[in-house]
Amino acid sequence: MQHSGNGVITQNLLVGIAYNLEEARAGYPFNTAQLSNICSTDCIYEALCSLGYQAARIPLSGSPEQIRAELAAFSREDTLIFNNVDGCGSDPLGAAHVLELIEEMGFRHTGSTAEVTALCTDKAAAKQKLLDNGIPTPAFQVFDRPAGEIKVNFPAIVKPLFQDASIGIGLDSVVYDPQALYQQIAKVLEQYSPRALLEEFIPGRELSVSLLGEEFLAISEEDYSQIPDTAKHLITYDAKWNPQDYFYQHIILRCPAPLSAADEAIILEMMRKAVKVLGLRDYGRMDIRYYQQIPYFLDMNETPDLGDDAGFYLSASRSGYTYEQMIQSLLNIALKRKDG
Repeated sequence: MQHSGNGVITQNLLVGIAYNLEEARAGYPFNTAQLSNICSTDCIYEALCSLGYQAARIPLSGSPEQIRAELAAFSREDTLIFNNVDGCGSDPLGAAHVLELIEEMGFRHTGSTAEVTALCTDKAAAKQKLLDNGIPTPAFQVFDRPAGEIKVNFPAIVKPLFQDASIGIGLDSVVYDPQALYQQIAKVLEQYSPRALLEEFIPGRELSVSLLGEEFLAISEEDYSQIPDTAKHLITYDAKWNPQDYFYQHIILRCPAPLSAADEAIILEMMRKAVKVLGLRDYGRMDIRYYQQIPYFLDMNETPDLGDDAGFYLSASRSGYTYEQMIQSLLNIALKRKDG
C-alpha cells in the first residue's frame, strides 16, 4: 500500500504520464520545445519512482483510435493520468482533444479539464473571456488571411493563435506598419497556425505568475535591462531555446522578481481573478506585461513545462519546494478530487 504523503491512500495505483510523442512538423525550426516535453516526462517519471509510486510513460500520438488503443491498456480504476500532453500532430487544439479522450474513457487526471485546456489554447478566446470580466489584456484581433481592416494600434505583435513555447515568435513579429503586418501574418498562417493573433505591443516588465494548488509561487521576471531597443523586449523562440542566441544570453531571468508589496498584490489579485474566470485547476502559469501598475494578461499556460530546469519549477523551488514535493503536491490534489 502506498500513501501520497498527505493521507491519501494509493493502493494498487499506477500513475501513467501521458505525453505527446511526435516529430517536428514541416516548416518548424528544430523543435527543442518538443524535446523539452519528452525531457519533462522523464523528470516526472523519475520523481514518481523516487516517491515510491508505480509509474509508466504513455506516449500518445496518431488518430483518436490509436490514442484510445494506447489508453485501453490501462485500468481506469487503478490508473491516474498525469497529464503532460501539450499538443497532438497538426491539430491546433490537439492537447484538449487528447484530454477529451482521457476524460471520455473515465480516467482521473491531473491538471485542468479538456474544456479549460481548449479555452486557454485559443489565446483570443481566453483574452476575450478575461476582458469580458474586467481583466486587462492588450487590444487584439484575429486574422485568417493576410488582409483586412486593422483595428489594433501600432506597434503590434503577430503570434500564432494556438501555439505556445514561443513557437512562431521572432524579432520580426513586432510590426510598425500594414505592409510588415500582412507579411508577418502570411508567415504565421503558412508555417505555424490556421489563424494569427494580432496584439497591441505593450511595453513594460515581463512577468510570469505560477499557481500550485491554491498557492501562488514566487513571481519570475524576464529582465530586459541589457537590451536597449524596447521593440526587442520579447521572448522569441531562439531567446527561449537557443543558448547561442544573443537575447538568450542577455535576457536575465529573476526569481523572485524584485517587486514592491503593492505591485505584487496588484499582480496576484489579477491572477486570482483570471484563474477563477478561466476555470483553471491544480496548476498553471500566466504571462503578463506590467505597465504603469496595470497587469496586462498575455497568456495562460494551463499545462506548463514541469521539467526540473523549467520556469514553473524555478518558481516552486524559490517557494520552498523540492522537485519531488512539487510532483507529490500535484498528485495529492488530483487524488483527492472525486469528479476526475
